[in-house]
Amino acid sequence: MKRHTRMDETLTKHPSLMSDAEILRHGPVFEWETVERHQEPKSGDWHSILWIVGVSACVGCAILGNWILGLLILSITFCIFVSTTHPVSLIECSITPDGVRVDKTLYPYKSLDSFTIDMQATRLPKLVLKSKKTFMPLIIIPIQNENPRTVEDAISFYLPEGEHPEPLTHKIMEYIGF
Repeated sequence: MKRHTRMDETLTKHPSLMSDAEILRHGPVFEWETVERHQEPKSGDWHSILWIVGVSACVGCAILGNWILGLLILSITFCIFVSTTHPVSLIECSITPDGVRVDKTLYPYKSLDSFTIDMQATRLPKLVLKSKKTFMPLIIIPIQNENPRTVEDAISFYLPEGEHPEPLTHKIMEYIGF
């Protein structure tokens, strides 16, 4: 597990007061690795029930003459099966002077409004970023094996803190085991 923090040695003054050369020289303020999503192990019975329900719904739609809905249900069943059997990979996250980097995607601070650390999360604490984008209003990043207060200290130099509860749909999907 790679962990790197340079807050104490680099940020003696606020990043907005630093020159571009100083920012480039300092690089990431804080880095950590985390899982891309929490995945509960699924038993063979769980997968069997998934396929029984999916195929039964597909056959029911075929009997009623709605082939397109039946194929849609079957393809959704297949996608759920693949997503639950696909291994979870580690992603690298970092807080840099340019923005928050999640794996290969950089979210610049000018496209973000604020942040919060969700300690009420059911499994892992999460960094929740409020984006200015319409179709992606919240960016949720799990914090695994790191002190959430350290992440909060690192990002508070760049973004104001706000209240952003985790969406209900996200909590429901996590509770179900997705």
